[in-house]
Amino acid sequence: MRSKTTLGIAFVLFIVGLPLISLGSAQGIGSLYYLGLLSVLVGAILPPAMRLMCWITGTWADEQAADWRRSCNQ
Repeated sequence: MRSKTTLGIAFVLFIVGLPLISLGSAQGIGSLYYLGLLSVLVGAILPPAMRLMCWITGTWADEQAADWRRSCNQ
């Protein structure tokens, strides 16, 4: 998965999670609160986890170089 895709998914999880936390705590619906909290936590963990996986497999530098080449060719 590309790093921009991962960051986009993490951003969407943050955007979805924050209103769920607010609705769940304001209306007393525990399941919405915990679903929002889970969404925010996964959104926070996803980018560092992907960077760690790329670092372990050694593809981090290759992926950054490929992103740079794509941006130069556009």
